Amino acid sequence: LTRGGKNLKKTEKSMNIRVWLLCASACYIIAGIVLLIFPAMQLDDFCYAIGIFLMILGAVNVAWYFVRQSYQNPDSFGLSIGAAEFLVGLFAVLKTTEFTYAFSQILAVSMVFDSIIKLQYSMDLLRLKSPRWWWLLIVSVVMAAGAMAILLAPFPDNRFRLTFTYAVMIADGAANIAAALLLSARRKQMARQDGMGEN
Repeated sequence: LTRGGKNLKKTEKSMNIRVWLLCASACYIIAGIVLLIFPAMQLDDFCYAIGIFLMILGAVNVAWYFVRQSYQNPDSFGLSIGAAEFLVGLFAVLKTTEFTYAFSQILAVSMVFDSIIKLQYSMDLLRLKSPRWWWLLIVSVVMAAGAMAILLAPFPDNRFRLTFTYAVMIADGAANIAAALLLSARRKQMARQDGMGEN
C-alpha cells in the first residue's frame, strides 16, 4: 500500500509537470503568434495587459481565500499567492519598461529550462527504444541555442530581437507539445506490448 501510494504520488507529480509544460507551451504559441501578426502591438502593451490581469487574478485569489475560509487548511497558500500576483501585476503596470525587459529575459530562461526537459524526454525515448529519440535531441539543442541567443546575442536592433524571441517562443511551444505527445504515445505503446506479452 505504501509503495502504491508513492507510485501514485510520483504519477501525479509527473502529470502536474506535464500539464504545466503543455499550458506554458500553449501560452508561448498564442502570445508569439499574436505579437507577430500584430507588430503594432508592442511588448510593453502586452506586459501592461499582463499586469492588469495579474492584479485582478491576485485580488480574486485573496478574496477567494477568505470566502472559502481557506485559513482552516494549513496547506492553503491562496492569500500568499494572490498577494504575490497582485504585487507583480502592480509592478508591471507602474514600471512597464522595467517589467518588459525582465519579462523577455524570464521568457528566455524559461525556454532554456523547457529545452532541458525536452532533452530528458529524448533520453526517455532512447531508453524506451523509440526510433525518434534523436529528433527530439536535435530539437532540444536547437531550442536551447535559440533561447541562449535571446539572452546573450548582440542583436542589431530591439525590433529584430523581439521578432526573433516571438519566433523562438512559437517553435519552442510547438516542440514541447510534440515532445509530450510523442513520449505519451510511446509509453502507451510499450504498455500495450507489455500487456500482450503477459497474455
